[in-house]
Amino acid sequence: MPNGAKGVQDQGSPSNTGNIVPFGAPVREKRPALPSFVGLLLCALGGAVSSSTFSVVSTALVGYGFAGASARGGLRDKGVAALVTLVPALALSLPQGVASAVGAVIVCLAALAVAGLLMGKRMTPGVACLAVAILAGCHLGLDALAALAQATTLTDSVKELLDAYEQQLVAASSDVAFQIRAVRALLDLLWPTTYVIAALGEFLFARLGVWLAAEHEEALALKMPRFVDYDLPLWVVALLVADVAALAVELSAPTLLPQGVLMVAANLVMALRFAFAAQGIAVLVWFIRDKHLSNLTALLLGALALYLEMQFVVLTIAGLVDVWANFRHLQRGKKADDVPGTAEQD
Repeated sequence: MPNGAKGVQDQGSPSNTGNIVPFGAPVREKRPALPSFVGLLLCALGGAVSSSTFSVVSTALVGYGFAGASARGGLRDKGVAALVTLVPALALSLPQGVASAVGAVIVCLAALAVAGLLMGKRMTPGVACLAVAILAGCHLGLDALAALAQATTLTDSVKELLDAYEQQLVAASSDVAFQIRAVRALLDLLWPTTYVIAALGEFLFARLGVWLAAEHEEALALKMPRFVDYDLPLWVVALLVADVAALAVELSAPTLLPQGVLMVAANLVMALRFAFAAQGIAVLVWFIRDKHLSNLTALLLGALALYLEMQFVVLTIAGLVDVWANFRHLQRGKKADDVPGTAEQD
């Protein structure tokens, strides 16, 4: 037998089958581990820009750097990474004022907390909801204190800002003045949701940074939760039901509940919509994988789903129904370690 043919045959022998990759299977090359000093440098860079207009990007840098610098270390390495993050944040934000410094610290601590929870395998969907809510509350509370220091309130400050924008828009295009006033009325009610959107963006960017760091760390990659397994706890559903009930009572009989309930209920509904829309997207991802759809079909289906979500909240409804229907056949009531495959990176 020719030597070349023999070599091919030996590669397919049973003794070597463990090293064979099936034809057409993707080969994932192991990337080199991220050096610790690079992770610390990214932490410092993220802290430096945390007080700028790119604070959202800083959470990705801090998440990436913290995970890369402390993935193979212990508590001491995590403490050093956190210190390297906070020192530049304070040094560059303090000259801009105390409020700017506190805001920078909040952003950095949020990124560090998200990274720590992910690395400790504690980032469940319920914890993620609480993290976004706490971060949004911190930002809102900081702005409220800043307004109070100027002898005003946050509500009045927002009202003055919306008044200025409304006057400019009406003056520029008087033909759509009615639509502008309608949007203004909606913003008067839902402006607190902007804090939830900002907090959600910071959370997602921090999570993105840790996910990128996990590409270099196999042990860290095994701790990353799979988005396809995203499943909200029942207390989030109960909160939504109670909030919708309060909203219905307020709209039908405004005098029964205290003033301000309408704003709180409406903004809470909007915030919870993001959580259930995420579960709807997870169901969509599961469906695409289960049916082995092509990339083009998946792209078109995703674009259609996002369009229907904006028009008819389809993904939100799908996520809410999935709590009971369990379209993905998830093993609910069990820990992630008890279910095969749940510790693998998505």
